[in-house]
Amino acid sequence: MSNSLEAKIAKLEAALAELQDERAIRTLISRYAIHTDAGRVSEWLNLWTDDGVEEIDFQGRLLRWAGKQEMTAWRQGAAEQRRDQPNNRMHFQSANVVVHLSGNEATASSYAFALGLDGGKAVVTSYGAVRWALRKRDGRWLIKARMVREMNSAELRQALAATPQ
Repeated sequence: MSNSLEAKIAKLEAALAELQDERAIRTLISRYAIHTDAGRVSEWLNLWTDDGVEEIDFQGRLLRWAGKQEMTAWRQGAAEQRRDQPNNRMHFQSANVVVHLSGNEATASSYAFALGLDGGKAVVTSYGAVRWALRKRDGRWLIKARMVREMNSAELRQALAATPQ
């Protein structure tokens, strides 16, 4: 009977660890948006691995930043541009998140959009599908890569097809 009880406990512990990892990943994805909108560059950078990569397909152009140095320059510039217009954008990263865990590596697929102000009215300024590559280091989940593809693009269809079932 103790083997059966031990097996049940081990199974419950594994399920709990998986739920905790998924929750940590969902929180990480949400923090990405909150830190972006608040202009918290250092906190935003701390969400990434040192070799992290961000790619954004935006209005027909592929924007790419690799490593903390490029990301720092990009985010500091963006924060500086918005310094006189606090909270002029809101990023939504966590709609329809599907997380797939594999040890200390994970992928997540989600939809994302951003709202901005245009003449005092909220308008959608960007949208697409996001493919996240994540790595757990020292018990903490970090973003290894974030790739955004615009709606109705071949790349978006590929990103959706890559989402595990």
